[in-house]
Parts: sequence; C-alpha cells; structure tokens
Amino acid sequence: MGSIAYNFKGDVVVITGAASGIGKGTALQFAKAGADLALCDFNAEQGEAVAKECRDLGVNAKFYQMDITDTARVNAVRDEVLKDFGKVTCLFANAGVSQDVMGPPLESVPDETWEKTIGVNTMGCIKVCRAFAIPMKEANYGKIVMTSSIAVYSLSPIMAAYNVSKMGVLAFMGTLCAELGNYNINVNAVCPGFVYTPMYSEGGALRIRDKSKVLGKIEDPKTVVETMASTSALHRMQTVDDLANGVMFLCAENSKEITGQVLNVDSGAARRI
Repeated sequence: MGSIAYNFKGDVVVITGAASGIGKGTALQFAKAGADLALCDFNAEQGEAVAKECRDLGVNAKFYQMDITDTARVNAVRDEVLKDFGKVTCLFANAGVSQDVMGPPLESVPDETWEKTIGVNTMGCIKVCRAFAIPMKEANYGKIVMTSSIAVYSLSPIMAAYNVSKMGVLAFMGTLCAELGNYNINVNAVCPGFVYTPMYSEGGALRIRDKSKVLGKIEDPKTVVETMASTSALHRMQTVDDLANGVMFLCAENSKEITGQVLNVDSGAARRI
C-alpha cells in the first residue's frame, strides 16, 4: 500500500487555531515534515504547549497569541512572524468557532450568535488571509488553505449562522484565488467532515444532538460523532491527521496547479462533483 512522505524543510507555515484540534494536529504533521511554524491561537497556555511539541520534533516553532477578529493584532503578529522567520510560504487559516445557540426557529437565534459566528469564522479568516497575503505577494509565492465545513452542503436550519459563516469562507476563497493567481499564490479550502475534536464533540455536535430526533437519546459525545459519520460512504469519522494530510497536499508543490478548489475530507459524506 503506497503512502506519501512530505518534505517541507525551508518552509515557514502559519497556522491559526493551532492550540487544539485540527490546527494542533496539522502543526505536528508539518513539524514532522521539517517545516518551521508560526502558531497562532487565542489560548496562550495550550498554544505554547503545541509550539514546544513542535520544537521537540527538531524544528523552529513559535507561538503568537492572536484574536483573529482584531485587525491590529493580526497585522502585528504578521510583522512579528516576518521579523522572526523572514518569510511566510504557507498559511492555514483554520481558527473558528461553533454556533453557540442553535435554531430553529430562526427568531430564537440572537444577533450576538450571528455576529460572533460570522465575525470569527468568516471575517477572522478574511483578516488573517488579507494580512499574510501581503508578504506572499511580495515574494511572488505562497500557499493558502482555509477551513470551511461540509455543513455548507447540508444547510440544516439547526446551524444557520455556522452554515452562512462557512459558506462565506468558500466564497472568499474563490475570489481570493482569482486575485492572487497573478502572484503565483495557490488558494484552496478544506471541508472537514466528522472529526472528533473538542470544538466538534463538546460544541457543535452536542448542540446538534439536542435538536435532533435521531441523536437526542445518545449521551456519549464520541458516539454522537460516530453516529453522524455513519451516514457517510465509508461510515467512519476522520482524525486530525486526515485533515493534516489534506492541508499538506494543498501546500505541497505537487499540487501547484490546484487552486480555487474545495477538498472534502469527510469519508464521502458530501459526495459532491
């Protein structure tokens, strides 16, 4: 059975949402492949721990505390990263939140939920990509990968704000791809399926369960995710390493002609062409 071995020595990879879940798993996989890492997250304690894990793998890794909704802080971190590393070759704009109040009905979801969900998931992604695209344009090279979600295909009324926020990421990806193509920059997105991470299991999945007739009687969070994943073609959950493999593929030179695309890592849940 074949496998892919990546070599990212000489690359500087920026990852937002790096303190846990998909961001952490992807950081560790990039570190194993030799990349230097600028790790960004709101959670300083966990973020510093991930940076140490990466350094223990023999690469240069530094943590930067960042609120991706704060434009000034995002720009300041970009400047710090360039001072510390000299360049940025890859950006994984991954930070996000789940929807804290679920519908339906629509009127039960307050403005604050819409504003926070879109503010972090969509606007936060835009602010991070806008900041780090500048040095990539100057270098005439770069790889940008954003995290969306297979929720954009189901469009359940339970998660209206989340659906909109992640659909916004895909629309932004398409427009940014067209703009940055002139600068030899690839822009793509990954859509995770059913990944057992703290945000998914303790956040979105449990709130979906509370609104679902099928999932409502299941107590264990992992079983909730497994049950949701059982509807996919391969009937299984994904791991953070599965998502890391997708991100690394899109950041590798092997995929230099792939841009403006969405990679669903979902065991065949979406089945889109």
